[in-house]
Amino acid sequence: MALDTSRYNSHGTAADILWAGVPLVSSPQLTMAARLASSILRSAGQARLIARNEDDVRELVLRLCHAPRIRARIVRQIADARESWELHHVASWARRFTLSIFALLDLHISTSSS
Repeated sequence: MALDTSRYNSHGTAADILWAGVPLVSSPQLTMAARLASSILRSAGQARLIARNEDDVRELVLRLCHAPRIRARIVRQIADARESWELHHVASWARRFTLSIFALLDLHISTSSS
């Protein structure tokens, strides 16, 4: 199990941790940098590993430490979801990124013409 930092989340490392099949416990804070791991956990279907606050982090970690069956089930779910996880589908990501660039270009052209 991995524990995320609260002020500045693990970002790309969160995706790597999950890809390796390791459960990650994170708690979103106010800044974007402190919420990214929670977004990654949601996209991987592991919202149950998102704690509401520091007390919740402790409670969740202790529960997972003392519940090997639940922990094993989470590890299996992470492994099963790995192939369908959008974050690691490069072609899908590239297509969405390209569409975003064209949308930004269209917006720029439409606002520049005025």
